[in-house]
Amino acid sequence: MGYANNNSIRDVESMVQANGYELGKGFCNMAQAIDGVKYDSLLNTQNIMHNDCQNTQKILDAIAGNRIADMQNQINSLQLQAALCGVVRYPQATTYTAGYAPFIGNTPNCCAGY
Repeated sequence: MGYANNNSIRDVESMVQANGYELGKGFCNMAQAIDGVKYDSLLNTQNIMHNDCQNTQKILDAIAGNRIADMQNQINSLQLQAALCGVVRYPQATTYTAGYAPFIGNTPNCCAGY
């Protein structure tokens, strides 16, 4: 009877050890699965942040492009004003006249037909 009890106790001990090993193996597998989920979440977050940065950069580029175009238009306008500064502009018509204006084109020697 004592020998049978020893065998039974040894069998129980080996089953407990086997179950402990399986339990530890299960925890290890669970930890690996959790790590995999964390990694996938990290990749998703990285992709979202990358796309957000790209979209923000596109918006900033569009704003900068519009601003550059506006500034170029203003520069062109100022350059035209500077080029015309000091240029005498002759009138194209007169309301009151004391004679013929040589710069309008209605002189008697011209064939304006007036």
